[in-house]
Amino acid sequence: MPKDGGHLLLEPRDRDAILDKHPEAARYIKRFAGAAEFINDIERYCLWIADDELEEAQAIPAIAKRLEAVSKWRLESEAATTVDYAVYPNRFKQNAYKPTESIVVPSISSSRRRYIPMGYLDAGVVISSKGFAIYDAEPWTFAMLTSQMHMAWLGQCPDGCASTSSTALTSSTTTSLSHRSPTR
Repeated sequence: MPKDGGHLLLEPRDRDAILDKHPEAARYIKRFAGAAEFINDIERYCLWIADDELEEAQAIPAIAKRLEAVSKWRLESEAATTVDYAVYPNRFKQNAYKPTESIVVPSISSSRRRYIPMGYLDAGVVISSKGFAIYDAEPWTFAMLTSQMHMAWLGQCPDGCASTSSTALTSSTTTSLSHRSPTR
């Protein structure tokens, strides 16, 4: 969760505008997705700037402007913890990104589905708090989770997959798009 007033998030047109003027900014932009973006294949991006890259990133005017807006937004918050985080405009408030292959599972989905939507992702994606990720994912894990056997097991749980998939995944996951083999 960025808690940034939307200033760390980029629509494709925002990303393109920055990269047209400053191609060197590509290293600070990653694909970003939550439940809606994954399920509906909506393209979004975010600024992802490590602390040791902050000074260099701020030399890019479009990025500097966005980071300044993040600080301003956080300073105007009523939550003291958000105000305190204004000194870190480059950071998401809650960071759960890990640059490895991942399996993403949206945290919000229709209970009418006959399967749990999930996808196998590459390392360049930051997943919002609206998704779970299994990091360092191996293909066999994805195969097992998308199997009919797994769905049959979930069907035997008292509350069905609505509560079980969340609980089972949360214990071994966090949050991390670039689709390879999604099931939707």
